Amino acid sequence: MFQAKTEVDLRAHFRDWAGQNNCDIESQAAWIFFKNSDPTEYDWYYEKSQKYERFYEDISVGHYNFTISYASTKCGTKALSYCHDGVDYITDNGDGHLYKSGTICLGWNIDGDSSVHGDGQDLEWVIHRSRYWAVAFAYWCEYGNWMDP
Repeated sequence: MFQAKTEVDLRAHFRDWAGQNNCDIESQAAWIFFKNSDPTEYDWYYEKSQKYERFYEDISVGHYNFTISYASTKCGTKALSYCHDGVDYITDNGDGHLYKSGTICLGWNIDGDSSVHGDGQDLEWVIHRSRYWAVAFAYWCEYGNWMDP
């Protein structure tokens, strides 16, 4: 596993990774995701569409395995997250803070019809909040209620 000592080292590692993965090194969203997710430690990948930078991250909590996808503007100021594998665990829209569209409800009126540009939040916040959601959602799937923090 790569251990960056300074931000300069981390940025150099990012440039190497970006070059190997057809990622724009000027993408602020890719940088935000990279610095919050060591690609040598976590199972994740990147793709770019016409509208968004997309990141996919596999998260395992107990015997639950979820792929969280993040759609973000290139600058990282607007992002939403999705979990399509979790949809099998819900009956109604909004159960477990998840919608049938795969959209994860992280707050601020996010629902199944939310859009990145209209309802998205800061990518770094969305990453951390989605990881917390994955743990809470696994608990909800197992026990039928939310854990008390």
